[in-house]
Amino acid sequence: MGFNKRYVSLESILSAYKVDSIQGLHRYFSADALIGGSNCSHIMDLYFSGRYDELIEELESEIKKSESSD
Repeated sequence: MGFNKRYVSLESILSAYKVDSIQGLHRYFSADALIGGSNCSHIMDLYFSGRYDELIEELESEIKKSESSD
C-alpha cells in the first residue's frame, strides 16, 4: 500500500459534496496527506473540527455563489 496524497481545491470539495453529500467529503478527505487548499482552508478547518452543520451551510453558500456566476 502506498502513500496517498491529494491536492485540495475548493472546486473539488464542492464537487465531492454535490455528488455524495457529507459521505463524499469523508472519502475526499481520506487521503494520507492533503496538499494545497489555500482558497478552502476555512472549509477544511470546519470539516476537521467536526463542525458539520457550519460546513454544510458554507458549502451550500459556495455552491450558490458558483451557480450564480455561471
